[in-house]
Amino acid sequence: MRRTHPWLLLAVVLPLSLGAGGNRSYFPLQQGNRWHTVGRGHFVTRDLSGAFVSEVVVHDDYVRTIDGTEERFGHTYTLLRDDLSETIETTTDESTFWTRYRQDGTGLYEADVDVTIPPGGEPPAVMASATPRAALIDRLLRDVPDRNRASYRASWERLHARVVLIQRAARGLAATRKLDRSSSRSASENELTRLLYPLHKGQEWQVRPDPIFTSEVEASEHLSLPAGQFPSSRVRIDSILFGPQDRVHFWMSRSGQLAFEYHVETDATDVNGNVIGRTTFDYREELQDFDLAAR
Repeated sequence: MRRTHPWLLLAVVLPLSLGAGGNRSYFPLQQGNRWHTVGRGHFVTRDLSGAFVSEVVVHDDYVRTIDGTEERFGHTYTLLRDDLSETIETTTDESTFWTRYRQDGTGLYEADVDVTIPPGGEPPAVMASATPRAALIDRLLRDVPDRNRASYRASWERLHARVVLIQRAARGLAATRKLDRSSSRSASENELTRLLYPLHKGQEWQVRPDPIFTSEVEASEHLSLPAGQFPSSRVRIDSILFGPQDRVHFWMSRSGQLAFEYHVETDATDVNGNVIGRTTFDYREELQDFDLAAR
């Protein structure tokens, strides 16, 4: 195995920590770029003794491709097509999402458009979800005693609503409210700020003001993934809509998004408000392989 000299690694990490600066190509938006990622989610419910009540595992397989452009809000956006195959036990669902990006020397910006809307199209009649709620909750309820089903159902519905919120926070949050331009240097109306350059520890920005979502670069890290070795910036997402124990992070590099991870939890309570159990959902998605056009 060929070793990487420390000075060569520094030469890669230093530009990453400095961010884009005047370089408009930090995030790779060249046509034809492709990323393949795999995610695993684990729902676990335990009673107060710590005994398992129920569990379900979710497997996600994403193929993301830069595929065309679209004119919206007076800007030209690059289209990122997201093809998702999600398996919950023996059931597999297919979904497609479209994210609209533009980038300049100050940051990466996303059109505030529902990601289920295809290019030039209208939203579907039913909002797509990466975890179909009815099927998922039915699976979680299979082993729950009848006397506790209503309590656990209510708990899981609350948790699932936050999971969908976090997934959409990562993909794009459709809303009619306008972004406060004072919070980001070059974000226009109808845009979200995904990355604010230069990326460095402590850099923070507002993704959206209402309901408020913020991001902060927590650290520079070196990741070892199936796709290879990467210097990266670890970014935390926060929102007033998250629970006190919820945690959301993603890792970004000049090769694109490397990983996405979150933890969500909620309590189940009886009719008197007494806690009878707790459900957690842990999810991690990692880059498996990718193909980038020459810059």
